[in-house]
Amino acid sequence: MKKHKYFAGTLAFLLLITCLFGTISGLALEQSIQENTVFENNSTDIFPAKERIATDGNLELYYHSEDSSISILNKDNGSVWSSNPSDAKEDPIAQGAKRMALQSQLVVSYLDAGKTEQSVNSTVGSVRQKTCLVKSIDGGIKVLYHFSRTQEDFSIPVSYILKNKRLQVTVHYDEIKENGEARILKIDVLPFFGAGKQDTTGTLFVPDGCGALMDFKSDRTFADNYQKCIYGSDPSLSDYAYTQSGEKIRLPVFGVVKEQGAFYTEVIDCAENSWISAVQAGKQTSYASVNAGFYYRYSDSVKLTAQYSQNNNVAFLAKNPVPVNPQLQYTFLSGKDATVVGIAKNYRADLLKRTGAQEKTSERVGLTLETVAGVQNKESFLGLMIHRVRPVTTLENMEKMLKNLQEKQVNSIDVMLYYISKKANGNSLPASVSIDRHVGSLSDFYELEERQSARDSRFYFGYDYVNVPRSKFGYWKFNSAVKSVFSTNVIKYAFNPSINASDTDSPLSYYLRPSKIGACFEQILRQKGRLGKAGVCLNDMGSVVYSDFNSRYPADRTDTAQAYIQAYKAGIKAGIPMAADGANGYLLGLSEKIINVPVTSSKHDAFSGEIPFYQIVVQGIADISSTPLNYADDSRICFLRCLMTGTQMNYRLTGTPCTDLQDTNLQYIYNGYYSDWMDEIVAQYEKYNAVRSQVKGSQIVGFEASGALETMIYENGVRITINLSNTDSVINGQKIAAYGYLVDGGNLQN
Repeated sequence: MKKHKYFAGTLAFLLLITCLFGTISGLALEQSIQENTVFENNSTDIFPAKERIATDGNLELYYHSEDSSISILNKDNGSVWSSNPSDAKEDPIAQGAKRMALQSQLVVSYLDAGKTEQSVNSTVGSVRQKTCLVKSIDGGIKVLYHFSRTQEDFSIPVSYILKNKRLQVTVHYDEIKENGEARILKIDVLPFFGAGKQDTTGTLFVPDGCGALMDFKSDRTFADNYQKCIYGSDPSLSDYAYTQSGEKIRLPVFGVVKEQGAFYTEVIDCAENSWISAVQAGKQTSYASVNAGFYYRYSDSVKLTAQYSQNNNVAFLAKNPVPVNPQLQYTFLSGKDATVVGIAKNYRADLLKRTGAQEKTSERVGLTLETVAGVQNKESFLGLMIHRVRPVTTLENMEKMLKNLQEKQVNSIDVMLYYISKKANGNSLPASVSIDRHVGSLSDFYELEERQSARDSRFYFGYDYVNVPRSKFGYWKFNSAVKSVFSTNVIKYAFNPSINASDTDSPLSYYLRPSKIGACFEQILRQKGRLGKAGVCLNDMGSVVYSDFNSRYPADRTDTAQAYIQAYKAGIKAGIPMAADGANGYLLGLSEKIINVPVTSSKHDAFSGEIPFYQIVVQGIADISSTPLNYADDSRICFLRCLMTGTQMNYRLTGTPCTDLQDTNLQYIYNGYYSDWMDEIVAQYEKYNAVRSQVKGSQIVGFEASGALETMIYENGVRITINLSNTDSVINGQKIAAYGYLVDGGNLQN
C-alpha cells in the first residue's frame, strides 16, 4: 500500500514538473518570437480574409489571411498574379505533399534530430497550426512562418512590399530562429507564383544557357523537373558534377508570359546561393511553374559502407548559415512588353541603371582568337625529371596568324593570350607582367601591338587567380586552398573531353581562398605599365563560384563573387581594359569584352524552345563572343546563332600542331592548329561581316521561332532568319537552304 502511495505521489510530482516545464517553455518560445520578430498577433485577427495591404503606382498588394497567400493587381491591364492558384485544393493531379505545396508560400528542407533530410511546406507546418503571424510594415507586410510541429521548431520571417512599382520579397535570414534540434538547409520561395494551368496559352522563361522556354502544354510529363544553381554548382561540395555537359544559368532572372500579361523575377541578393526550378504542367500538378530557392545552410554527406554491405550516408553541416538575406524583385509587364523579348529589354534597362554601364551605340564586327602560348612538361635533364616550358604559340606565330587573316580583310581581331607569362601553366600563381622567353619578349610584344593597332586589334593577357597550382612545398595547399565541409582541400581535376569527365590522373590544382584574390591581382596592378595597351582577362572568374568552409575564414559564394567584382573594379580604376572569360551576370558592366557566351541552351527534355535572351540583354553593354567554333558540338548552328545575334565568332588556335600538347595538362586542346582553320575562318567572316554590317548596332526588337527557323528582328527593319535543320525550308515564299540564312531588308541570302 505504501509503495502504491509512493508511486502515485512520484507520478503526480513528475506530471506537475512536466506541465510547469511545458508552460515555461511555451512562454519562453512566445516571448522569443515577440522579442525578436515583433509580431503581435495571429494573422487571422489582424486582417480579414482578403485585405488590400499597399498601393504603389499601378500595383496593389493583397493579403489572404485564410491561407497566408498574396496577390498583385496590375491596374494597367487588370491582371491578377497570385502566389497560389485559386483552385489549388481541387487540383485533379496534385496529391499529398504536392497538393499542400500548391497552397504554400514556402517549402523548407531541413535535417531532423536524426540527421535525416525532411521537407515541410508552410501550409502544413505553419498556417494549419495557426502559428503564422503577421505585422504591417512600410509598403507591405512581414509574415512570420513559425513551424511548430513536433519535429520542426523554427521560424522564418518573409516580407512582401511594393517599392518602385515592383513587388519585393525578402527572406530575413538574420531573423530566423531554430529553437529545436532541426536545422534548416534550403528554402523554396513562392514556388507557384503566377503558375499557368496546363494547356492554356503561356510560357515559362528560364535563363539556361542563352535562354530556354517551357510552354504550358502537358505533353512533356516524361521529362524530369528542371533545377539548376545560378552561376553553376558549387565545386566545394562532393556532389559537384565534374563534367562539362549542358549549359549553366548565367543570369539571375526568370519569368512567366500569359495572355493577360507577363512578369519577370530578378534575384537581387543572394543569387550566388540560389537555384531556379521549373516544373512542367501535368506531371505533379495541373500547373507549370518557375521559382527560385535558396540555401540557408550548406550540408554535405559521406557514404560509409558498413558490414553486410549496408550503405549509410552521414551528413555534415557547414558551421555557419549563409549571411545574406535573399531578395526577389517581381516586375509586371503589359501590352507590347508582355513577351520574353520584352522581359529581356526591361531587364537590360535595369542592368544599365544598376551598374551605370555606358551603352554602346555601334556594333564592333570582329573576331576573337584564344591562343595558348606555352605549356609546362616534364623533361629529362642529367637523369633528373624537370619542368620546362614548351612554346605552343610564339609571338612570331601570332603575327603570322594575324597577317594571314588581315590580308584577306579579316580585321578587328581580339587576341586572348593564355599561359604567356613565365612558367606558363606551371606550379605558381602569376605574379608579374612577363612573357616566357620561349614565347618571346615584352619588347617583341610592344612592337607587335603597335603594328596591329592600325587594324583595330586588341590583346588581353590571361591571368588565373581561381585555380591554385599544386606547389612543391605545399604553401598554397595548406595556406590558401579552399576547404570543403569536411575541412579537406577542394581538389580540381583537369577536364578530359574524351570521357566528358574529370581526369583524376592529371596534375592537381586547388581553388584559391576568396580573401586572397585581391592581394594576388594587386601584384599585376603594380606593374600595369608593362602591359602596354593590352587588357587583362581574369580566367574562370566569370564561370565558377565556390564556397570556402574554412573554420577560421569562412566565405560563401556571395563573398567569392564580391572578390571577383572588387578585382575587376580595381583593374578598371587602374585604367586597364578588362575582359571576362565566362558569362556570369555579376561581371556585366565591368567587362568591355565577354568570351565563351552560350549560344544554345542545355536542351533539357522539358524545354519547348530556345531564345537568345542573353544576347538581347548584353547587346550594347559589352562585346561578346561565342565558345570556340572549332570545339562546338555543331559549328554550323553555333555560327548561325552568332550571325543572327551579333555574337562574335571565336576560335581557339595554336601556332604548332596540337600533338605537342599530348601528355600535358592542356591535352584538351586537340583541334586548334591555326593553318588547318584559316580558310574556314576567312569564309565565315566574310558572311558574318556582310550580314552584321547591315544591322549597324541597331537594337533587337523581336524574336520569332517556328520549328527549325529562327528570326531576329532589328529596330532598323532588318530581319535575319536562320535555318537550323539539314533540310531546305520556306518562309514568306522565300527558300532558305539547310543550315542557311536569309536577310530581309538587306537582300542577302546563303
